[in-house]
Amino acid sequence: MTTHNTTHNTTPECTICGGFVQAYQTQTEYDGATVHARCITACHSCGDVVPSAETSYVLDRGGIHVRLCHDCVDDNAWRCDLCDLQCTHDVSGHDDDEHGTVCEDCAETIEGERRARVIGSYHNGERRAQTRVIPSPWTRQHGHRALGVELEVERRDSTDDECVDIASALLAAANTERRLLWAEHDGSLNDGFELITQPMGLDGHVELWSRVLRVSATQSLRSHDTRTCGLHVHVSRTGLSALQISKMVAFLNDARSEMLVRAIARRYDSGYCKRKRVTRVADTRYGDRYELLNITPTNTVEVRAFRGTMRAETVLACVEFTNALVEWARNASWRALTVESFLRHVYESRNARDTRHLRQYFARRVTTRLSPRFVALRDLITNITGTAPVAPSDSTNTCWSEI
Repeated sequence: MTTHNTTHNTTPECTICGGFVQAYQTQTEYDGATVHARCITACHSCGDVVPSAETSYVLDRGGIHVRLCHDCVDDNAWRCDLCDLQCTHDVSGHDDDEHGTVCEDCAETIEGERRARVIGSYHNGERRAQTRVIPSPWTRQHGHRALGVELEVERRDSTDDECVDIASALLAAANTERRLLWAEHDGSLNDGFELITQPMGLDGHVELWSRVLRVSATQSLRSHDTRTCGLHVHVSRTGLSALQISKMVAFLNDARSEMLVRAIARRYDSGYCKRKRVTRVADTRYGDRYELLNITPTNTVEVRAFRGTMRAETVLACVEFTNALVEWARNASWRALTVESFLRHVYESRNARDTRHLRQYFARRVTTRLSPRFVALRDLITNITGTAPVAPSDSTNTCWSEI
């Protein structure tokens, strides 16, 4: 004969969720019945105890989430128009032109996205995808050669938000008709960013930097007077032979060229632009990217010698130096890889248009607070031109303090 256990189950059911309230579970009384403690909640505003399902999590001041009954939510909370989060009236909303009134987290997200649109990540994909040579009469006359500049800058005393505003002002001045300039973060900088141009001709750089570095916002930036900022000039490999690049490497790294390199670069053999020990023909297959001439990029070679600057004239002198180096190395013999030979190329009348800022820079360098190391450079220029260099009329300007 089969028997059945008919013992009555005395475990109470929760009147809110319908589940059994086990002895080991936290329980309480609600409307005269035993319920799970988790199934009821006291409203943070009015204090009424109601089923938890009839409350909502709401963000309160101090970043604390509290529960309000539905009546109190209607009376005491507002909703973020972006993420739908409910917040008490003690939590300030942020007005956004695109999204309406948003909560603090969404406001920070929107601001982060805005900053990223202005100052992108290092070598970000968007910038790389939009990099295009800007053709001009100059590039067509020079075998479609193009040069790109990377200028590193640090902020003086501005906040992060002000730094973004400064970058925005510079980019607005540059990108009036098309995108010619980007700003990116760079891990080698303390509190700044890097300005990166599209590849273009000398004519494009003259027009671009004359606009950008005359924006009043640049007064909040510094470059030359830092230990971190450099100025790098890329030149496209289009039309460059391995022999030509080899001569450029050999000349820049020759100890006898130090006087010239120091004059234009304002630094020498630092960790970011190391001098390479070259005997005769320079190897163009291998290299360290942090050398005076970086030959590791696929589509360009990069002169990294230059110190940063906030002067348009100095940027242009560095670009013209790079272009002159390319032109001169194409025809110079190995025996003629000398400072004198290079300077003769710079001061030839047929090259005057492409070396104007460079010649002005040399004149300024060897006449304004002349360093003993540049006396020989001044004498070489005097012998080549037949006249002593004369500093530009604005050399007394305090901005020439970078000399």
